Amino acid sequence: MLKIRVVNQSDRAKTLLGVAAFAVLLLLSACATQTRRQSGAGGWYLMLPPFKQEEPMTDAPFTQWRQGAAFDSASECEAARKRVVDEAKADADAGRGEHHTAVFRGFLHSNCVSSADPRLKP
Repeated sequence: MLKIRVVNQSDRAKTLLGVAAFAVLLLLSACATQTRRQSGAGGWYLMLPPFKQEEPMTDAPFTQWRQGAAFDSASECEAARKRVVDEAKADADAGRGEHHTAVFRGFLHSNCVSSADPRLKP
């Protein structure tokens, strides 16, 4: 028996946004893991703001932000951040859907922070 589930646009967009963000973070994590293996550290984090209804909550407490990847230096983190922002912008500019635009806005507001940053403490 075939079951059909009706999904509204909002649920679909949230799912697609989550899948896209997860895929990008997975790629970043793989790159960061390789870097950490080569040099043995991880003192900088690419932090992403939480989302509410497909909008980045840039005013949310920093303890609610998510770690996207870890890097050995601020310059490596910033280079990865720039690369991800550029890729997300290209997807958004290509008109691939609102979820790509939301991902771009999230990465645009991302921050590289030191693992010693006091805002990371709960």
